[in-house]
Order: sequence, then C-alpha cells, then structure tokens
Amino acid sequence: MTVLGKIARDVEVSGIRLRVLSEGQGPPLLFLHGSGDLGSWPEILTDLSRHFTVIRPDHPGFTGSEDGEHIKSVHDISFVYLSLMDQLGLDKVSVMGVSLGGWIAADMAATEPNRFDRIVLVDAAGLRPRGEYPDYFMLTPVELAELVYATDSMRESMVAFMTNLESDSETFGTYHRNRASTAHLAFNPYMHDTQLPTRLHRVKADTLVVWGAKDGILPLETSDAWLQAIPAAKRIVIDEAGHLPHIEQRERFLTAVSPFFGI
Repeated sequence: MTVLGKIARDVEVSGIRLRVLSEGQGPPLLFLHGSGDLGSWPEILTDLSRHFTVIRPDHPGFTGSEDGEHIKSVHDISFVYLSLMDQLGLDKVSVMGVSLGGWIAADMAATEPNRFDRIVLVDAAGLRPRGEYPDYFMLTPVELAELVYATDSMRESMVAFMTNLESDSETFGTYHRNRASTAHLAFNPYMHDTQLPTRLHRVKADTLVVWGAKDGILPLETSDAWLQAIPAAKRIVIDEAGHLPHIEQRERFLTAVSPFFGI
C-alpha cells in the first residue's frame, strides 16, 4: 500500500512487526526518527529521495510498529535494525538519526562499523546532556512544542497543534504510546547510555553532527560530547533552529548535509 505517495509495508524482524516507509532510487539511506515523531514523512526525506532510496521504519513500540517484549534498551533496537538491514539485503547503508534516532544510529555504527558509509547525527540523544536542559518526561505537549522550536512561526503552529491534540483520540493515543516507549528506553539514566562513550571509538564511517543553535531539549553544548567521543566527526550548527533543524530550517539543513552526502 502507499501512504502520502510513499511505499508502506510491514516487515517482521526478530518477532516484531515493523511499519516501514520508503521512497526513491539510489543507494540506501536509513532514516531513524525521534521520540516525538508521529509516523510522519518529513519533507527533507522527499528531498533526499531524489538521490537515495530512503528507508524510514517506526521504532519498535512506536506508531505503527509492534512492541517487542525483549526490547529493554536502545542497544536492543540497534540489533533489530541490523536484522532489518539483513532482511532487506542491505550490506551497507548511510544513516541519518534524529534525537533518539541519532542514539540508535550511533549505537548501530559502533556495533557493526563496517556496515555504514556515512552517519548524520541530528541533535542526537545518547550521551549525557550538557548545560541546562528540561526533563522531557515532565513536559506537557504544549511545553514540549515551546522548547522544541526556535522560530516564532513554527513554535506558534506546533503549540496550536499540541493544544488541540486531545481532540484527536487516535493521534493523542499515539503520542502517549510513543512517550511511554521513550521512557522505557531513556528515563534512567536520562537520555543517555553510560556505556556508549566507551564504544564510539569503533565508529569508522564519516560522521557529521548537526545541531540546532537554539535546541531547548538537548542544548548545543551536548554536541561537544559527540565530537569528543568520535574524534573524526565534523559539526555543523544550524542557525534559527531548535531540536528539529531538518524540519524547522529544511533548506539550510539540506544545504549543510548535501556536500557531506556528495549530492
């Protein structure tokens, strides 16, 4: 079947049914979404699908994918996605991960480093946050929207969406399910894995760390930890962007990542 013009299918991996969206032609690019994603296909993926076959799964326990009883950590999800790559016949991919998805991407690349060409980590969780940051799990939907976005127009639009969230029972249910799944993975320790820094030296792929200059969830200082853990990594900071620069400043983001991807 198709969803908004994208090919959507269910793939069973490690006993879990995963909802997988895909579009485009060319070398594979695995996109791993953040915790607040409600199953969307952001416009940046349409941009990238002109050069790549973009593959976007819902994480186990999120949106259209089943829960997995054996999923206890981000490290467990990494193995699910490595098995998904096996099942799809993908020996090697580029990967872009946002927030929680960046954590998963980095964990995968440290676990099986030879299977990744390029890695883009977008405001990635996974390393201990630095600076002043809020408790994600204590925020209301409206408070979350106010901190995620930096520009007035985007913030006002998403605050309005979150204000009306309860009126859409299906979307509201998905929001809370995804939030519960995030808590299961990242509540304690908060948004990081204490062992991940000891594994990141294994990453071989070219790595680009992209961060919104005004991220209110994981402050810009947190990107320093990624540069220290992956010494060969490069960083690009997107002005007038918060936690989701690929959405809030799509054109700037595309301009920033295109040379890295060679497009």
